[in-house]
Amino acid sequence: MEKGYTRFLRAHPSIENRIDGLTQAEADALGITLKELRDTETMRELQAIAKAKRVDSSDLFWSFVADTREEYEEMVAARDKAMKEAIGL
Repeated sequence: MEKGYTRFLRAHPSIENRIDGLTQAEADALGITLKELRDTETMRELQAIAKAKRVDSSDLFWSFVADTREEYEEMVAARDKAMKEAIGL
């Protein structure tokens, strides 16, 4: 997860600056840790970009995690398999 967050933020410097600017006081006001706040806000930004691009946010996230196209395809296939097994297909 951390690799995906880091790569996503590096690819989007303005978002990275906003996330880095979040404070402990903001996290305290929500009753969560600063890391949880930053992770949540990072995923919210990723979802917004995915929506704008009309792509699945999970697929977009995995594209930042994977080191190669093959690794990306393996991760997506494993996710799809797990989802099918979970619903009994």
